[in-house]
Amino acid sequence: MTLVDLIRKKRFRMIWKVELDGKYSYLAGTSHKFSYHFRDSLKELIKRTKKVVLEGPMDSENFDRVIAFGRSTPQVSLYDMLDSATIELLVDKLTSLYAEKTPPTFQVFVDFHIGTFYKRSIREILKRNRAWMAFFLIWYEFLEIHDWKYSIDMEILKIAKELDRDVRFLETIYEQIKALEGIPPEKIVDFFRYADNWNEYITNYEKLYLKGNLKELMELSKIFPTRCESIIENRDPILFERMLQYLREGDSLIAIGVTHIPGIINRAQKEGFSITSTF
Repeated sequence: MTLVDLIRKKRFRMIWKVELDGKYSYLAGTSHKFSYHFRDSLKELIKRTKKVVLEGPMDSENFDRVIAFGRSTPQVSLYDMLDSATIELLVDKLTSLYAEKTPPTFQVFVDFHIGTFYKRSIREILKRNRAWMAFFLIWYEFLEIHDWKYSIDMEILKIAKELDRDVRFLETIYEQIKALEGIPPEKIVDFFRYADNWNEYITNYEKLYLKGNLKELMELSKIFPTRCESIIENRDPILFERMLQYLREGDSLIAIGVTHIPGIINRAQKEGFSITSTF
């Protein structure tokens, strides 16, 4: 573990105990990108379980399938949907962030050359990728500049393998791609127009996630493109139906995106499970 990793370590708080008839499992609300890691906390949790259940496969072959489809000819080009002012806003946002991390003597160089790079690359991303792929490429670039380099899902998978746990998945990669295809491009456009407020957004997201404040996090994330029917409302019933056997058996850690947690908790309670926060 590097010095940076030691500094960027936190206690995991987005975790609930789900219990019925004396058997219990843990339900974890993950963030696909985050500014801190939770390896020690997650390892403690996984040691208490026999199975680890994740949303979908995360191996390189399946990632390649997502990328290949995401880079196929878009039905709707975000470039055609966005006004020039918003595209310039995205370019300026990434360029200025990059420049802020550069020593002052090099900032003029960065402003020109990185600005030119982003001006070209962002336009190409918007033109040539599916709407959701274009969104994630630009959004993840923004997060990477802010050193949001950790993936809680990947951490869980890695630890599960290290501890020789039985790993299961709730969806196929094709089901996940279908869900991504349903993200409304208009919601992505609105979020891009909000780019001046992205710094404030991730600051608030980070604070609420670290506190385990699910209620306020859900309110904050309403504007995020993946808070939509295709990703949340359509998938929650399927995810719950497929995880139900693991909840009934107990001894599992079930990790899903944090915005699925309210829907899953609601369904679990209707099935008679007791839900308690464990942090």
